[in-house]
Amino acid sequence: MKIIEKIINAFLISRKHSVKISNVICLSGTDGKFTGICCDADVSFDFLYSYAPAYSSTFLDIPFPGFEDQDIADCVKCQLDVVKNKRNRSFLIDHIRFPVSSREGFTLTRGDSYDVTECEYNKERLLHLTRQGRFCEDYLTFKDGLSSFFSFVNFELHEIVKEGIRLALDVLNKITSDQPDRLIKDFKYHDCFGSYNVQIFSKGLPVDILETMIAPDRLLSNLSGSRQIMKNASRYLKGFALSNRVYMKYGWRLADVDTSDYAKVMSDREMHARDDLKAFCSVFFKECFASGKYEYEAYLSERQHAIRNGY
Repeated sequence: MKIIEKIINAFLISRKHSVKISNVICLSGTDGKFTGICCDADVSFDFLYSYAPAYSSTFLDIPFPGFEDQDIADCVKCQLDVVKNKRNRSFLIDHIRFPVSSREGFTLTRGDSYDVTECEYNKERLLHLTRQGRFCEDYLTFKDGLSSFFSFVNFELHEIVKEGIRLALDVLNKITSDQPDRLIKDFKYHDCFGSYNVQIFSKGLPVDILETMIAPDRLLSNLSGSRQIMKNASRYLKGFALSNRVYMKYGWRLADVDTSDYAKVMSDREMHARDDLKAFCSVFFKECFASGKYEYEAYLSERQHAIRNGY
């Protein structure tokens, strides 16, 4: 579902991280709930540069032979620049892809090396950029020379996206659980014509409508818009969003009535607040029974007319 990708990307933008998530695959548990995702994270060079100082602070000795007199962060930036500044005609590389996996029971530990060319996407792009095969110096710099740095970035990246993934999964699970018709109240209603068995049902809005409500495309292009998406997602989870269609089914004298075609849109808070529900019932029934009452009176009039005239 696109909504989970939008929420995670909005989270990253709101935290000012130059990372874009794509190709999201949701993972579900035995109970049917979504418990994790696998996706691709396209990391910009600005993001990589920003982690060079933190990476350098983890070493006592410089890990790059021949660069013993230089600062580790500067060495990393220089080696990243080799690929960033390289061109093959109009083709260039402005990001590196990291496969991201987040699920229950999975814990990523810091490793000694991480080969970004194990990702076929990176491998093909680097080979096309360097034009000299996988044994050329520039290719090996990314494959081996920066493997320790990329391992550090990979771990930090997984830590960064955790909160955004958790929020997106909570939204997705709520959307999924709200989709079926749910009985929220069952009672008898009495009026001048008799009593009726009444059921009030709730059904979540369709996924595409909720996606537009929570994470419209127009908001993803900037920082303030992404922060608004985060607020929308939070409001939805807390029950403030108008995300449910509430309708009634009841047995009328002439036929069973289903009002789902003109359901009332309500939030979780309204739907589960007793006073609000009472007010909703009185207004809704007034509307529902108005037309039915007229139809029934017309039926009685026709019946009496038929009896009088011997039909």
